[in-house]
Amino acid sequence: VNKTNWKTYAEAAVTNAFYNRITNSIQLPAGILQGIFFDAERPMYLNYGAIGFIIGHEITHGFDDAGRKFDIDGNMRDWWDRKTNLNFLKRAICMIKQY
Repeated sequence: VNKTNWKTYAEAAVTNAFYNRITNSIQLPAGILQGIFFDAERPMYLNYGAIGFIIGHEITHGFDDAGRKFDIDGNMRDWWDRKTNLNFLKRAICMIKQY
């Protein structure tokens, strides 16, 4: 952890989470540990479930239509093979039609 570049990612009080395509990382500022996402009076399994949902959501950005265009080193590169691309597009079209 580089404690000198915290402003690069987010203010500590922000109640949001972020995926960074360049660094292939997620950021959860301390501000997210409040309200509907965390409450010390609530059963811990609900807190874990809420934060786990947020973490899972942010991770999926690494594989969405924008995130999939970046490789493990943050370089913009189409690293999916043709078959994977076609399967992704097929499923994306299905979701678009459904919703």
